[in-house]
Amino acid sequence: MKNDTCVYFHKRLDTNEVFYVGIGSPKRPYSKNDRNKWWHNIANKVGYEVEVIEENLTWDSACLIEIALISFFGRRDLGKGTLVNLTDGGDGMKGRTPSEETKAKLSAALKGKKRSEETKAKISESLKGKKRSEETKAKISKSSIGKKMSAEARANMSAAQKGKKHSEEARAKISKAHQGEKGSKAKLTDDIVTEIIYKCKFHYYHGILRDLAKQYGVHKSTIFAIKNNAEWKHISRDSILLKEGDTPTSSALTDEIVTEILYQCEFHYYRGMGNDLAKKYGVHRDTISNIKRNKTFKHIDRNSIIKKT
Repeated sequence: MKNDTCVYFHKRLDTNEVFYVGIGSPKRPYSKNDRNKWWHNIANKVGYEVEVIEENLTWDSACLIEIALISFFGRRDLGKGTLVNLTDGGDGMKGRTPSEETKAKLSAALKGKKRSEETKAKISESLKGKKRSEETKAKISKSSIGKKMSAEARANMSAAQKGKKHSEEARAKISKAHQGEKGSKAKLTDDIVTEIIYKCKFHYYHGILRDLAKQYGVHKSTIFAIKNNAEWKHISRDSILLKEGDTPTSSALTDEIVTEILYQCEFHYYRGMGNDLAKKYGVHRDTISNIKRNKTFKHIDRNSIIKKT
């Protein structure tokens, strides 16, 4: 089989848009003979330029590429794209539809063929600004399900991203996507986040992050980030303590209250007492923990508390 067939584009001069995909001998891209009425209308009205994107192919290989490109760009007569092609391509395969076996063999033969940088640049340029149809997106998505990327492909993608900087506009969009109610976690409102913070502070237990994530339909890492003030930072954590009617800082604690806390921890301690005392006095449970461990309110004599008994 001779390798004397090329694949080419015809592009409008006014918009640089691909309006025809064809195959043939090296002379065919430059011929006006045997073109349809739509092709002539565009060529006569705005003019066109030729781009040969593949050369030295077998006829059957060129037909498969033509079919793929026509499917991608879409036919105008079917309302799917910009091409004035009146068929789906591959018409020259001597009136026959290639079998699945033939397609597989041709596909395997093409996989080992590397396109030149010039060819890649031409295809890339012709695709710029073109938006895929919803049908095309669905097909691509379906074909990718369950498909694992090879280590080589991951390495190539990683290398391509190195040294690449996002524009200010891109950074702003990414930042906005991670903030508040309008972000990617839009199912969480400020009221819900406030409730999550409150529960984590006053009703914490092992597994609460998982349970809250399930309750509000988000990932556990989202609840963890909220709990640690890594997201929804605009919500005042201290103000949430006001739900209990007390000032949300340790300054609300008098020496008498701290003495009572120490007494309870010394003689009536039980698991979960820290949370209960924090809720009762309107402070964070860490405040109770620090008092119990003599890290704060050190001026209060711990030994004197025993005298209460």
